[in-house]
Amino acid sequence: MEVKDFRQFLRRASKGKSSPEEEKILIGIEARKLKAVTSFSLDIDQSKQRVYNKVLFRIGTRKKNVLTSVAFKYAATIIFIIATSLTIWHMRSATSSQKQLAVVQIATKAGERKTVLLPDSSTVVINSGSLLSYPEKFTGKNRNVSLKGEAFFMVKRNPRKPFNVQSAEVKTTVLGTSFNICESGGDVTVTVATGKVKVIATNKKGGVVLLPDEQVLFHSKTGGFTRKKTDAMFYSGWSKGYIYFNNIKLEQAFAQLKKWYNISIECQSPEILNRTIQSKYQNKSLDFIMKDMEFIFDIKYEYINDTTIVIEK
Repeated sequence: MEVKDFRQFLRRASKGKSSPEEEKILIGIEARKLKAVTSFSLDIDQSKQRVYNKVLFRIGTRKKNVLTSVAFKYAATIIFIIATSLTIWHMRSATSSQKQLAVVQIATKAGERKTVLLPDSSTVVINSGSLLSYPEKFTGKNRNVSLKGEAFFMVKRNPRKPFNVQSAEVKTTVLGTSFNICESGGDVTVTVATGKVKVIATNKKGGVVLLPDEQVLFHSKTGGFTRKKTDAMFYSGWSKGYIYFNNIKLEQAFAQLKKWYNISIECQSPEILNRTIQSKYQNKSLDFIMKDMEFIFDIKYEYINDTTIVIEK
C-alpha cells in the first residue's frame, strides 16, 4: 500500500467517513504490525502514528457502540416480551378469579316460589320474598351460599366439601342432608328433616348440632339459641306445596297466607285472631282455604280488592 493511500484512509477515518472495507484494512495493518518483530513497514512520523492510533480507537469504539446498541435492542425486546407475557397472565388470572367469584342471585317475589339446582347438584326450594346467593362454581374446600328469607335445602352429600349456609349472623354447616332455614329480622330458625346439621352464631365458639325433627331458633337480640323437638314437615312442607297450620293462632295463619298468596288479610277482632287452627292444605287455592276457615270458625270474609281480604264475625 502506498503511503498516500494510507494517509487518505486515515483522513477519511478520522472524519468518520471511511467505509467498512477501509476500516478492515486499517485494523489488518495494525494486527500485522503487532505480530512483526521488526519495525513497521510504512514510513510514517510520530504525529501520523498518533492520528492512526486515534482512528483505530474510534473504529473500535464505534463497533463497540454498535454491538452495545444491538444488545440493548435485544434486551429491550426480551423485556417487552416478558412484560407483555406477565400482563397477559395477570389479566387472565384476574379474569379467572372474577369468573370464580361470580355470584348468582335468585330472588322470589311475594307469593312466588322457585326451585334451584346448585352447581353441586344440590336442590334448593326458595320461598316467597327471599334471596339466595351462590357462586357459579363451588371452588375450594367448602360450598358456601347465603340466604335472606326462607328456603328448603336438599344437599348432595360430599364429606370432603362441607355445605355452608350463611343467614344473618348464623352459619349452618352440613355434609349432605335436608333442612329448612327461615330468616326474619335477624332471627334464624333451622329445622332438620334428614341427616345432621351444625348451627353456629358468627364469631362465637361452639354451636348446636341438630338431628332429624329437631329445630333451633337463634335470637338476634340476645345471641342465644332455643332448641326443641318438632315435626320437620310442619316447617318444610311448603316446599312440596303444603300449607301447615300446626296448632297456631289465626293471626299467624293469616300471616302465612299473606306470604303464600301475596294478599293482605285484615281482621280487627282480637277474639278471632286468638283462635287456634290445626289443618293441612296441599296446592289449594286461597278461596278454598278461606271458605274452609269460614265454615270452621263461623266467620265471614270479603274481598275489598285484588290484594285485600277483610274478615268479620
